[in-house]
Parts: sequence; C-alpha cells; structure tokens
Amino acid sequence: MSKKLIRTGIIISLLILSAITLTCLSAAEYNSQNDNITLKITVNGTQFNATLIDNPTSRDFITMLPLSIEFKDLYHREKYAPLSRSLNEDTPKINNYEVGLLAYYPPSHDVVIYYAQDNEQIPGGIIELARIEGDNLDVFKGDNLGNITIELS
Repeated sequence: MSKKLIRTGIIISLLILSAITLTCLSAAEYNSQNDNITLKITVNGTQFNATLIDNPTSRDFITMLPLSIEFKDLYHREKYAPLSRSLNEDTPKINNYEVGLLAYYPPSHDVVIYYAQDNEQIPGGIIELARIEGDNLDVFKGDNLGNITIELS
C-alpha cells in the first residue's frame, strides 16, 4: 500500500473517532443541562419559577414554549388549558398530584397547574412536567386570570 493511502485511512479513522466523541459529549451535555432547566410561569403579573422534571413528555413540552394561553378552573384545585397538539406519552402516568405540580393530562391534551389539594385521584392519570417553586399559589385561585404565560427561564 502506498503511504498516501495509509495516511488517508488514518485521517478518515480520526475523523470518525472525533465525530463519535462529539456525539457522546453532546448527549452528556444535554443530560446535564436538563437537570437544571427552569421555567417561568407568569399569572396576573406574578412570576413563579418551576423546575422541569426530565422525561420524554417534558422535553416535548418545552419545544412548544413560550406559551400564553387561557386557563380554566376545575374543582377549585387546578387550572387547565388545551395544548395545540398532543405530547409524547412515553412517560409513566401518576394518579395523584401535589400542590405546585405542572402536569400534562393526556386524554384531552391539557396542561394543568395544581394549586390546591383535595386528595382526589386523577382518572386516566397525569404526567409530571415541572414543580413550581414556592408555596403561595393563591394567585391561581381567582377567576378571569387572563392568559398564563409559560416560558423557559
């Protein structure tokens, strides 16, 4: 074999190894960045931070941000709003919730903010998206809140 052919083979091998290394680094960087993704939720001028719960559904949800949509009240415990499309559902569902949970309700493609607890189970289950920081979520109790904005922080 000629030296030129051997050099070409070595260069191609190095390029392939570099590409593999960059792909692995990008995946690792993505995973470490996802550990700290924060959302900003604004309602009637009051801002809340929410920490993303890393799962396929929440990763799909953040591709839709920013959102500014009108939420309606349900059972004096939650605000819900329809999304323009369904989200990836490859995430286990839960049937209970905690105050401060931002969730996805797959049967009707709604995003939900839980602001009060009544210990009821959620039929059909919900998928956790994020946890809202702070314990004073009383601002969500009102009617006619206008649009609630959810965006990356």
